Amino acid sequence: MMRTRAILVMALICPCFLASAEPIHLQLRWHHQFQFAGYYAALEKGYYKEAGLDVIIDEGSPEKKPVQEVLQGRAQYGEANSELLLERLRGAPLVALAAIYQHSPSVLIARKDTGISSPDDLIGKRVMLLNQAVDADFVAMFNNEGIDISRIQAIPSSYEIRDLIDGKADAFNSYLSNEPFFLKQQGVEFNVLNPRNYGIDFYSDILFTTENELKHHPERVKAFRQASLEGWYYAMDHPREIITLLLNKYKTNKSREHLEFEADAIRSLIIPDVIDLGHMNPWRWRHMAETFVKAGMVENDKFLQGFSYDPNPKADQEKLIQYLKIAVIITLLTGVITLSLLAAYRSLKRKNKIAARNENLLRLAHETAGIGYYVTDLATGRWESSPLFDQIFGIDARFERDIPNWAALIDPEHRQSVLDHFQKIIHTHERFSMEYVIIRPSDGKSRWVVDHGDIEYGKTGNPAQLIGTVQDVTERKQAEAALRESEDAFRHLFEDSNDPVLLIKEGRFIDCNAATLIQLGLKSKSELINCRPDEISPSYQPDGQPSDQKAAEMIATARKVGYHRFEWLHIRADGSHFPVEVSLTPMTVNSELITHVCWRDITERKAVENKLRSRTDELALQNQILQLINREDDLHNILDELARQIEALHPDLLCSILLLDNDNKHLRHGAAPSLPDFYSQAIDGLEIGDGVGSCGTAAYLGKTVIVEDIQHHPYWEPYRDLAKQANLHACWSHPIKNNQGRVLGTFAFYHRPPGMEGVSHMVGNQCGRPPGMKKAPTPMENWLVQSTDAEISLIKHYAGLAQLVIERNRSTMQIAESLSILKATLESTGEAILAVDLHNNWLLYNQKFIDLWQIPNEVAAAKIGAKDGSIELLYGPDQIKDTEAFSNKVIELYATPEAHSFDIIEFKDGKIVERYSIPKLINNKVVGRVWSFRDVSEQKRAEAELRIAATAFESQEGMFITDADQVILKVNKAFTRITGYSPEEAIGQTGALLNSGRHNAHFYQALQHSLQQDGCWEGEIWHKRKNGEIYPEWLIITAVSDANSKISNYVGAFTDITKDKEAEETIHNLAYYDPLTALPNRRLMWERLKHSIDMERRDGKQLALLMLDLDRFKAVNDSMGHLAGDELLQQVAARIKSRLREVDMVARLGGDEFIVLLEDITHPEDAARVAEEIVADLSKPFELLQNNNANPDEPNRKVRIGASIGISLFPQHGDSPEALLDNADIALYRAKDEGRGCFAYFSEEFTIIARERIALETRLRRATEQRELCVYYQAQIDIDSGLIIGAEALVRWQDPTEGLISPSSFISIAEETGLIVEIGAWVLRETCRQGRRWIDAGLPSLTLAVNVSPHQFRRSDISALVADVLHETGFPAELLELELTESGLMENEDKAVEVLNNLRAQGVRLAIDDFGTGYSSLAYLKRFPLDVLKIDKSFIDDIPSLQDDMEITATIVAMGHILGFKVLAEGVETLEQLAFLREKGCDTYQGYIKSKPLPAEEFARLLIDQA
Repeated sequence: MMRTRAILVMALICPCFLASAEPIHLQLRWHHQFQFAGYYAALEKGYYKEAGLDVIIDEGSPEKKPVQEVLQGRAQYGEANSELLLERLRGAPLVALAAIYQHSPSVLIARKDTGISSPDDLIGKRVMLLNQAVDADFVAMFNNEGIDISRIQAIPSSYEIRDLIDGKADAFNSYLSNEPFFLKQQGVEFNVLNPRNYGIDFYSDILFTTENELKHHPERVKAFRQASLEGWYYAMDHPREIITLLLNKYKTNKSREHLEFEADAIRSLIIPDVIDLGHMNPWRWRHMAETFVKAGMVENDKFLQGFSYDPNPKADQEKLIQYLKIAVIITLLTGVITLSLLAAYRSLKRKNKIAARNENLLRLAHETAGIGYYVTDLATGRWESSPLFDQIFGIDARFERDIPNWAALIDPEHRQSVLDHFQKIIHTHERFSMEYVIIRPSDGKSRWVVDHGDIEYGKTGNPAQLIGTVQDVTERKQAEAALRESEDAFRHLFEDSNDPVLLIKEGRFIDCNAATLIQLGLKSKSELINCRPDEISPSYQPDGQPSDQKAAEMIATARKVGYHRFEWLHIRADGSHFPVEVSLTPMTVNSELITHVCWRDITERKAVENKLRSRTDELALQNQILQLINREDDLHNILDELARQIEALHPDLLCSILLLDNDNKHLRHGAAPSLPDFYSQAIDGLEIGDGVGSCGTAAYLGKTVIVEDIQHHPYWEPYRDLAKQANLHACWSHPIKNNQGRVLGTFAFYHRPPGMEGVSHMVGNQCGRPPGMKKAPTPMENWLVQSTDAEISLIKHYAGLAQLVIERNRSTMQIAESLSILKATLESTGEAILAVDLHNNWLLYNQKFIDLWQIPNEVAAAKIGAKDGSIELLYGPDQIKDTEAFSNKVIELYATPEAHSFDIIEFKDGKIVERYSIPKLINNKVVGRVWSFRDVSEQKRAEAELRIAATAFESQEGMFITDADQVILKVNKAFTRITGYSPEEAIGQTGALLNSGRHNAHFYQALQHSLQQDGCWEGEIWHKRKNGEIYPEWLIITAVSDANSKISNYVGAFTDITKDKEAEETIHNLAYYDPLTALPNRRLMWERLKHSIDMERRDGKQLALLMLDLDRFKAVNDSMGHLAGDELLQQVAARIKSRLREVDMVARLGGDEFIVLLEDITHPEDAARVAEEIVADLSKPFELLQNNNANPDEPNRKVRIGASIGISLFPQHGDSPEALLDNADIALYRAKDEGRGCFAYFSEEFTIIARERIALETRLRRATEQRELCVYYQAQIDIDSGLIIGAEALVRWQDPTEGLISPSSFISIAEETGLIVEIGAWVLRETCRQGRRWIDAGLPSLTLAVNVSPHQFRRSDISALVADVLHETGFPAELLELELTESGLMENEDKAVEVLNNLRAQGVRLAIDDFGTGYSSLAYLKRFPLDVLKIDKSFIDDIPSLQDDMEITATIVAMGHILGFKVLAEGVETLEQLAFLREKGCDTYQGYIKSKPLPAEEFARLLIDQA
């Protein structure tokens, strides 16, 4: 309530708060959550409003950081971490108002299973952090611990705790109030690394503002701070209310449970019950600053002064407060004393009640636990006891309670030791606890009791009384005795067993018998105790399962079902393996779960099983391979299957089969299913030779080669790295030979290094091996694969099996190849073939035979091997015209078997077939006959067509025939008549003989494409006759293809269409051109104008239409006649055309009216310039040769006329041809009204502008000639030193009448007219002269920057100009800097690079001007040899108000530095802009903040003042 009143009083004192409350922004660090509870309370409970403040609370995000938001003016207040102090020490004008959190919630969290428990454990680990400023707590912690942060793999924080759970990070930057909640929900155990535990205790969640806010609004700052703290007090007292507010209004994405967790965690960090909210200790701030300095994060703490806000009033108020404090303290002391007395009374009364209650509870607890108590007065020897004590000792109320009688109750065997123990503790002042046996008087039974107690001593230090408790423990002692007997019996069975017996608890061995040590080869139990089962086993069991994983599964199964038996592979101390059969039995001992393990060595049994299995597998393998051979499967498939089956039988082997190449010098890959592909590819094509690996040597020597260590054997020297990469250690190779002893290939076994092969060669985990276990040889050291006779026999056996596969495959392939060749020969021939025996039974035929005689395939197939031959008729007699002659010929041939035959058969369908027949001989004996048939129907038809074509070839059209390469083979008479070339001149030439040169390469490419795709081309083409005359012709070319669909010839036919073209041209000219002037007429102009409007509208450009009417033409026409008038119109047309570009058009509308179309104009004034030139040209005299009454002796007549022009513009004056023509006509009449001999626009405004621009152009030419231009200089300043290091030369126009004219008014005109080249050269020369004068005057050397226009760069030899100027003026090249624009360089990159390199070679510096407004391409920046990037003024103007421009500027600075350029900022006018540029590392700047452009004399004074 007091705090609320204070705010109300402040509002009354400062009513301006209420009257003019402008919205102020508070920027939070993150999304809405309980972490910012106090600010929500201050807003919702009206504390801000009561203080006259309209506060808007803004959420935070990774991109929206409070410090930057406040510094850039988007928020007046913010809430930040320790990075606030770090930014202050770096010079930021920030002020801390209140430290809400006395301890920082920032911690690093790591999953417990990672083993990270201290900062040292983070070295080399992936740690998610924000940045070194935001995570200053952690940087300071690492520095305190002597850890170089570069040794920690810092990765940007994803703000997702799931990344820690999923293992994407080893440690995660977290808040104690946030991430632990998620981890506990997920059941993830974690460790917390809190900087507080390592000497870093920083404030956090600090409310802050800027010095500017404090300076201009001190009362608002004070009110805002006070209202915020009021809100925090309320939030700490009403957390549930704030949680409900967050859920309902602020829509936080956290659950109520999460928010309650957060509230509890935050309270321990704010500690509002101990320290005033917002309290800040200056010495603690200084300690934090010193920590940052020590960590190297800042240079010093000179900016610390004034950082901590002091809310106290001024001096007179402080005295009043001191007096009030004294009065309050006195009052409080009086009240405290009174309250203390009252509290003491109430406390004593309450303690008495509690003592009575506790006594009752203690008695109840003793009785429940069966505990009796006693009190012995040591002075009198008398003692008192509880009823339960009497019951335990078997005494009643009549028992005399003194020390001798108590001693008599103790069993004589224990009595003296108990009495001695009591005597001892009396002297040592210790508490006692003992067990002993009593004999109860009530029943004479012995009972064990446990006695606990203490001795109280009097004021003199003497023992006063003995207080103790007793409890009957007889049952427990009996159970312990029984357990010892059971354990003794178990131990006897355990130790004397012949089989190994072990005990496992919690996955580790806790005991074993002697048999275990014998089988494992260990010396003592200590070598095995605390080991895991997998530590005396290979890494993997024979089934491929990891030993540690399988051991856990077997134990779990035993516990589940009560008993489990299985087979296992162990490893002895000497590294050898042995199989066992294991039995597991779970049991409970002393409430602990123990697993009883017993195993039996089954090595011999396994050996018998393996031998039997191996034999069976070998037989199965041979049978399977033989089946594949019989099926004639692919060779590589059979060899691959053979290798796979061998590897399955012998898991520790890798098989490789290489086959002899056809050149008998190399080995090729056959099969190697388990070798890496890169290895198989590398040895594919291995050379055969002595010492070339195992396989190359085995093939060369023809015998087995054993290499037991590849890395140290000379055969393998060239292949060691390859073998090492493939993890191969040993290689045994045997040659595969045929029955004649010829090598067919090699069969090889490879072995991997230890730990890489199969289970039989794997060793256990060396790290966890019991101490007695012998360490197995390490990979690639002294490990050798020793070959045995059995293994050598094995490889020979498998090589023999591979030999069988290879030889059978080769035989099959040879037969198949022969049949294939025969079949292919029959099918590839162009004839139909049938082979028969002496009885005319079919033996062989091809498909063409079936097709010729139209025999169904199934019928033909049935004929092979059938004994149904008939000599008279072989096949299809119904197809032949003369069946009888056909049969007689067959009968005749069989009568004379050795005879050959040829005849022609005619089919009913018109086919003509040639029939051949020859006898089939074997060992000079006729065994059958071969018939062949050739269909010559097409051949006969073609011969007839050729005869017809020869006649048609000599037609009226020109014709030629070429080969596939378009070489002329034949021409007809019409060809010679049209072209003038005789056959002798044309044949042997290509079609290029007739090329006219009118068609480009694209035309001929399209023609050829059409021939290739469509087989023909037809169209109009221009050719050249032998006499050089070019003429048009209509040409048709057709491609001719052979039987294989391949083009073999081209046939061309053409007609001379010269007369047709002349007629077409005449018609076209009459339709579209004026006969008198040969200019386009109204129709063509209309179509062209319509098309141009569409094009300009699409491209966003403009055009102009000029309507021209001749002045005084009628007078000439009337006085000199129509012939003179016509000649005048022709000369007018010629003069107008001479003033136009190729893209423009002039048309005659009729009479003396002309229209000019100007396309793609840049400025509206461009039309005026053309109009003025036309008016000027037509005002000059015309010399006429003709008139109606011409006298040959009369001299030529000179006449003068004029012209008026009206101009309309698209799109300004219309968007259709009608509108533009109408408006140009109206403008023409305006020009005539103004006095003729001039131009006018449809719009008066454009007319005035155009005329002014033309006038300005004229004055500019005069100014250039009369030296009215001058050069001003604007300083360029080094941003670090503040010194002038250069100047930019800027041209100015000192007009005699208008005064100083800005470049923006005349540079564009200079560029359009070409004057820019002359002006640019003058500015360069004048600048270098002035620079030389300053040097001679002793002024400091400066870099002078001169702008080069894109037009000047294009149109002049800038390299030569610079060289001449530097030589002429003597100005140092290294002090000259040329500023070029992006657009100027990009128009022709290659030429630009060449020019820039030439300039660079002269020593001239090069800068890119107005960077960021054009292409801004990294590609050209890298290509061009630049020195300086100039940031355009448009980006600087809106700093710091526009974030986009700030980011663009910062990016340009960073990019320029990365590319090695200096960066200069143009147009710097404010301190804020300069501060931002300095912060971002900009090198130099220029702008009005330092100096405007000055004449040379004033600039020199500026330099002198600086010196």
